[in-house]
Amino acid sequence: PYQTLARMGGGVCGIDTDGHGWCWGSNAGKRLGFGPGSPSHAIEPTQMVGDKAWMALAIGREHSCGLDQTGKAWCWGTGYNGELGTGANGVELSPAAVAGGHSFSDLSLGWNNAIALDAGGQAWCWGYNKEGLFGDGSQEEALEPVPCATGLTLKDVDASRRETCGVTTEGALYCWGHAASGVAGTASPVQVGEQTNLRAVSV
Repeated sequence: PYQTLARMGGGVCGIDTDGHGWCWGSNAGKRLGFGPGSPSHAIEPTQMVGDKAWMALAIGREHSCGLDQTGKAWCWGTGYNGELGTGANGVELSPAAVAGGHSFSDLSLGWNNAIALDAGGQAWCWGYNKEGLFGDGSQEEALEPVPCATGLTLKDVDASRRETCGVTTEGALYCWGHAASGVAGTASPVQVGEQTNLRAVSV
């Protein structure tokens, strides 16, 4: 059995009860973490390389990231917009440490960007940012984590292809990014609705 599942674009990864990562489906960009010689597609769950115990996994278009049980972030797959967070672009066939030495409690990936929360509710972003996905008014990509979602203290975040949303510690919902879904359309966070009792968000 799996404790959690993450999926995007035909790829799926899960964490078993021992913290091991298993993935299957599309291995686009080598995002499933199988190491050298990995197939383009896995028809059944296959264990990721390495002996890390995971508490969170997330999948992007051609990359994936995870948090080990200490909260340290790791990414792998293909990154040409900074989405691996290692400080450089390229291909990582197995989990590579995200730069900065941060400890995170939550993690979400868009197609080619990432957002994570530290224990204090500060959001950190890396990767693609041309549509304001960092929520800090900027549009420059970042090769490693930078503070983002300006002015918000968050308890939950979720990224999609072109938008990101987060729930504040007070329970309010904010979104930012592209306007295609009608929930955002700005490079800075905008409150959505007037609720102040939300616990989580999914976009």
